[in-house]
Amino acid sequence: MPTKKNIFLASVLIFLNLFWGCAGLEKEPVKKTYFDLSIPAPDSDLSGKMAKETDNEMDNSPRGEPILIKEFSINSAFDSHAFVYYTGKDRYTTDFFNEFITYPARLITEKISGYLFSTACFTPAFTGVQQEVNFRLSGKIIRLYADFQDPDHPKAVVEVRMILEKRTLETGTGNTYQVILNKAYPAQEPMSSSQPAQLVAGWNKGLARIMAAFVRDFQALTP
Repeated sequence: MPTKKNIFLASVLIFLNLFWGCAGLEKEPVKKTYFDLSIPAPDSDLSGKMAKETDNEMDNSPRGEPILIKEFSINSAFDSHAFVYYTGKDRYTTDFFNEFITYPARLITEKISGYLFSTACFTPAFTGVQQEVNFRLSGKIIRLYADFQDPDHPKAVVEVRMILEKRTLETGTGNTYQVILNKAYPAQEPMSSSQPAQLVAGWNKGLARIMAAFVRDFQALTP
C-alpha cells in the first residue's frame, strides 16, 4: 500500500509535468513587418526646370505656387494599417503580419506633399495666412491593394482622386476657391513576386506615375 510520502512525491511529479507541459504550449510573440512608402523624385524634365529656377539668382519670384494640402480620405475597404489583398470577385483579405508604419491615408498624403514640394510647381502655404494660399488640394484614396486574382501575375493597385482648387478674388467676397481639377488617377504595376516588399515597390511606382500625371495636368491648366 503506497505511503503518504510516496503519494506526495507522485503528486509533485504530476504537477510539474502539467506545469511544464502547459508552459510548452505558450506561443512566441507574433512578429509583424512594417513598411513605409516612398514616391520617387520627379522626372528629369521637372527636376531640370527646378534646378534652372534655383540657379537663376536674378529671379526673386517664389519657387512655386503656395498650396495647402489637406489630409486625404480613404475608401473604407482599405482603411487599415494591414495590407489588403484582392483574391477574387468582391473578396478581400487583410494581412495581419504586414502593415504600413502609420495610417495609410496620412502616409500617402505626406508622400504626395513631399513630392509636390520637390517640384518647381508648388511650395508649402502658411495655413494661418489665408492670402498666401493660392491653391488647395484634397483627395481620396479609392483603391490600395494587391491583386492576387492571377497568382502568377500579381499586381500592385492604387488609385487616387485629386481635387485641386484655385483661389479667386471677387470684389466684396474675399477669398473664394474654385475647383479647377477633379480627376481620378489609377495605376496598376506588375509585381515580380507576391512578397510584401514587391507590393510596396509597386505602390511606390504607381504613386509616382499618378503624381507625374497630376503635375502635367496642373501645368496644362496654368501655362
